[in-house]
Amino acid sequence: MNMLSALTLIPARWTPAPWVATSLSALIMAWWLMEGYYWSNFPAGAVYKDRHSNPLIVLSIFINLGVCLTLSAYGRGVWHYPPLLVPVLGLMMAAGGLMLRLASIRLLGRFYTSRVALHPDHQLVEHGVLRLLRHPAYTGALLLGLGMSVALANWWASLFFLATHVPVILYRIRVEERALAEQFGERYRAYQSRTWGLIPLVY
Repeated sequence: MNMLSALTLIPARWTPAPWVATSLSALIMAWWLMEGYYWSNFPAGAVYKDRHSNPLIVLSIFINLGVCLTLSAYGRGVWHYPPLLVPVLGLMMAAGGLMLRLASIRLLGRFYTSRVALHPDHQLVEHGVLRLLRHPAYTGALLLGLGMSVALANWWASLFFLATHVPVILYRIRVEERALAEQFGERYRAYQSRTWGLIPLVY
């Protein structure tokens, strides 16, 4: 049973190259382990201002993962004989996104939570990659998700991901930035003015 059959519980009509399937399986496992470790951080005394953005993100992740694997298993939207560059590029995007997300979470340290939360002694972190991007962990998540569909050479899955998950991330960013602006006032607005939100030169 290959990765697509194992994760979708349906017979796969198309399968990626073994090295692509193995690499994607390793990335998915590493991603789940990382999220499981850091999402357990619920600091005492924190004020949560999530506005239901966290369950939306979780739902979108599982829907997109299911859609990507199911489309690929059925061979829908798949480029069956892509040049080697396509899966390599997708795996590099996914691995780079995972590393960027991990690095961003570690920069935030104890101020990172899976939900929008403000600590009693909350501090605005502005060093490292956060000097350039306000939400690099979300940038990493988008690279990871998009990279997986590119590695499978599935253009339908890539378009579905961009059309459904990006709006969820943008909503989460609005919720988070509203909470931080309320907490830090002019200092956060100044930080906004000199940084990009998600993608340099774009947003």
